Amino acid sequence: MAEVLQGAPGTVVQVQEGTGIDVTGAPILARVWLHPVAEEKAKIREEELSGFWLPDLLKFKGLPGEEGEGVVESSMLTPHLKALLALPDGVPVLQLYRVMREQEQVVAVIESHLPGDSTTLVFPQVQEGF
Repeated sequence: MAEVLQGAPGTVVQVQEGTGIDVTGAPILARVWLHPVAEEKAKIREEELSGFWLPDLLKFKGLPGEEGEGVVESSMLTPHLKALLALPDGVPVLQLYRVMREQEQVVAVIESHLPGDSTTLVFPQVQEGF
C-alpha cells in the first residue's frame, strides 16, 4: 500500500474499515487508506471518523480528491471475508480499488469487497473526440 500511496515503506497511515450493505442490498467490506500529507492538509482527527465515511469527510474538509484509476479483480472467498460478509461457501468476491488524487498527489486508496454473485458493475461510456 505504501507504493500506491506514494509513501515510504513503514510510513504510518490512517486506515478506516467498515462493513455494511451497498445500495443493492449486497454486503460490503470497505477499507480506506489516507495519505499522511492529505491527513495533515485536511486536519483529520481519528475521533472525526466515528460515523463518517472518510471520502465524504475529505470532501467536507475541502480535499475532494478527483477519482483516479480504478481496478476490479475477482477472487475466491476467504474464511475472513466469509465471516465478515456472512456469505455461503463458493461465492466469488469482487475487489474494487480506487485511487483518489488531488492533482498528482495520491489522497487516499479505497478498497471494497463485494459478493460476485449479487454485484453488477456499470461503467459509463467514455466518448473520445474524433
